[in-house]
Amino acid sequence: MSGRLAVDEQLPSVRELSAQLKINPLTVAKVYQLLQQEGLVELQRGRGTYVAQPARPRSLAERRRLIAPAVRQLVAEAQHLQVTREELHQLIEDQIREVARI
Repeated sequence: MSGRLAVDEQLPSVRELSAQLKINPLTVAKVYQLLQQEGLVELQRGRGTYVAQPARPRSLAERRRLIAPAVRQLVAEAQHLQVTREELHQLIEDQIREVARI
């Protein structure tokens, strides 16, 4: 949506991206599936995942609706692990900086 990736640009494989971000491959696969359901990427069997042609810009309300389940899951996991609010904020800030470099 930001335009950082070109239409038809291939995304890293699930294995590559999970290793790069140091997260579970199932998480990456789920995100790719959600992006496909939203029409943001296209899965081409045997070839990979590609950036789809954007349909239209999304409103703030729509973007919040789409991101809410992931945020809810993150907050629930943080509470389960007894991560403080401040620690969680710092972790998010660290990830924002790291992802911006990718």
